Amino acid sequence: MKMTLKKLRYSLSSHKKDIFLPLITDIENFLQQMESVKYDCLECKYCFPAVAMNKFNEAFPEVISSQFLSCSFKLKGKT
Repeated sequence: MKMTLKKLRYSLSSHKKDIFLPLITDIENFLQQMESVKYDCLECKYCFPAVAMNKFNEAFPEVISSQFLSCSFKLKGKT
């Protein structure tokens, strides 16, 4: 999540739009409060980081970038 926020902050900063300034400030505040935790994907049925990025991309389609995708996904076969 931390890497996603850093990449998001970088991308939003490069657009130089005033509408993004409050979001950039929020991201910076969140980053200061986060602690580093590294874990593998737990293959949950509901992935909060992925859903959050999808909602953001719906709201700001001009910022969509594959650089935010730092997770590796494993496709499961049909059972």
